[in-house]
Amino acid sequence: MEEEGIIIKLSGIKAYIKAAKSGACNKCSTKDACESLNETEILVEAENTIGAMVGDKVAFTANAGSILRAGAMVYLLPLIAFIAGVVIGQVYSDMISEDLNADLVSALIGFALLLATYLGLYFYNKKGGDKKAPMPKIVRIIGHGTKTVVIKGS
Repeated sequence: MEEEGIIIKLSGIKAYIKAAKSGACNKCSTKDACESLNETEILVEAENTIGAMVGDKVAFTANAGSILRAGAMVYLLPLIAFIAGVVIGQVYSDMISEDLNADLVSALIGFALLLATYLGLYFYNKKGGDKKAPMPKIVRIIGHGTKTVVIKGS
């Protein structure tokens, strides 16, 4: 996924980019490299191997593999947990209680595992998430830093 922003600070090979927050930000596995400035902007820490300078408008990208891994964790893992809970509930419902409906037991176990998975992902993310996830990388310079002059009045 490629995004655009303006470099506001350099530190070694790291560049700090002010960019517009997109809907994909919440699902991004490299979101730990970002800091929310306000509701519409983020500060992204990115690898600057192309020599971009402060004020340059740049395109940066996150690793596609990391994005896919994050998507699998957020969507696929809870779905698998829910289905496993339903199957376990169907298989063992008679052992749990003969008085309860097997479908009800299955649904309750499925939702319990779904909730446990979401709680696990929440605490995993709070702990620091995937430390191996690569930092976003600047891929090209769109424009070099220029000063904008605003002329008032006519």
